[in-house]
Amino acid sequence: MLYIFYNEIDSNQCAPLVLRQLDDKRAVAVPAGRELFAFRNKAARLLLWLGFALRLPLPFNFSKKFRQLLNSIKGADNVLIFGSGICISARIAFAFCAFCKAQKKYRWIWDSILRKEEEDWLFDLKKYFDVWTFDRMDAQKYGLAYKNTVCAVPQKPAKDGAIDCDLYFVGCDRGRYKRLNELYESLCAMGLTCKFLLVRDQSSPKQEKSIRLLDKGVSPEENYKNISAARAVLDLPTQGQRGLTQRVLEGLFIGRKVVTSNPLAGEEALFNKDDVFVLGGSDLSGLPDFIRSPFVPANTAPYTINEWIKSFIRPE
Repeated sequence: MLYIFYNEIDSNQCAPLVLRQLDDKRAVAVPAGRELFAFRNKAARLLLWLGFALRLPLPFNFSKKFRQLLNSIKGADNVLIFGSGICISARIAFAFCAFCKAQKKYRWIWDSILRKEEEDWLFDLKKYFDVWTFDRMDAQKYGLAYKNTVCAVPQKPAKDGAIDCDLYFVGCDRGRYKRLNELYESLCAMGLTCKFLLVRDQSSPKQEKSIRLLDKGVSPEENYKNISAARAVLDLPTQGQRGLTQRVLEGLFIGRKVVTSNPLAGEEALFNKDDVFVLGGSDLSGLPDFIRSPFVPANTAPYTINEWIKSFIRPE
């Protein structure tokens, strides 16, 4: 059996959405939210966090329920800590392995490693787990195993509506407003229609220009509907983000082309090159013809959770 531990309070809800589609009987998803940890008083919490900051292997104060769960995992089983948060998983690695006797312990990191602190935690984490990453560059730099990203298969709208824009983008600002606004104006000048939904955050400007800012994001259902109503999806990762984003895969799953600033997306062997336009690597004047050319179905099976987990399941 493969036990997949994930953060059920994940801020962007990617992990819960993906694991909701898990139906392989050889694996079970285990939510690991804050309620599984029993911090009895402020002094205990302060002591534990001081240990984390100093990278000391203090006993982690798991709840009784969580300890019992870990103790129930047999030596022939495998465990996988799934998702983002390199530092969080390293902090609990010491006690986790003391309670859990699984044959193989994996950690798949759904983040790029950007800070010195994360490198330090990664060094500790590798003592206890077989560490994998979705970032090819991190895999090479730190000697980790590479495993492609995974995506919740989007639910297409019951009825396909009419196309209402050429290019669609949704995401939090995170310092992208100026760049997106410049791109928006350039694309509109080329005769392309754009629907850019940018969610306001602390980096957002006080005065809007061409793109309006939203106070909250859109639901997955509304997002899938918007993708279906566009000819292509725009992917503009934040600075330092190198692995494939969810919006790239959501677009390809629904049958929409992808325009991206991530050159690695154009190198994915499973993607049809005619479906991915890399900004900066292609002549922007060719974008209108690219968007309006036919979509060639991509091989998306390796990015579904039931296919993806096969790398971590013990062979029969």
